[in-house]
Amino acid sequence: MWAWFDSVCNFLNANSGALMVIITVVYVVATIAIWRANSTSAKATKEQTEESKRQFEETKRLEHLPVMKVRFTSKEPKDFLDAFYTDMVFNFGSIGVQSVGINGKCVELSNVGVGLAVDISCRFTVAERCIKDRFSQTVLSPNQMCESTIDISADASEEPRPVKGTLVVCFKDVLDNHYGQPVEVALLIHNLGIEIENYRVHEPILIDLVENK
Repeated sequence: MWAWFDSVCNFLNANSGALMVIITVVYVVATIAIWRANSTSAKATKEQTEESKRQFEETKRLEHLPVMKVRFTSKEPKDFLDAFYTDMVFNFGSIGVQSVGINGKCVELSNVGVGLAVDISCRFTVAERCIKDRFSQTVLSPNQMCESTIDISADASEEPRPVKGTLVVCFKDVLDNHYGQPVEVALLIHNLGIEIENYRVHEPILIDLVENK
């Protein structure tokens, strides 16, 4: 037994340098493996934390989300002065060209969401020309509604001319998130006036202000 122990000791004494190299290599490999495992774990923890934060912020945003219901309606003027007052004017006509317009129309805006809508405005785009304006009210609480008279004018057309337009209702919530809610509008222009044939209201879109700068 002692002879075997002496042989092992002699072997270790004779090869101590090589054994030290092997031990060092094993230590380095183990250290790298531990570092990679810790790095992967830290990355996974960071991603999980960021995802939890994103989900929390998204839940909070949805709890304060305003949603607009948009309707185009007809409105009779209350009196003589009311017949000449218009909340929003969109003139897409050309200078020096006979124009026609739409009369007695009103945009009914209702907040059917769960959050307060502030800084409400709109932009109307027809044939790549965009005009901005504001509704009769710039703040709407949930279940609150406002009416805004609207005047749309464009170049007259002897033949009925269909035109596509987009009215975007812009607003913010109390968390300062910015939204745009598009309304696709189909107009028919002829020599007697402008008609709104149909329209389609879309869901509000969250606007990333950083990407739009």
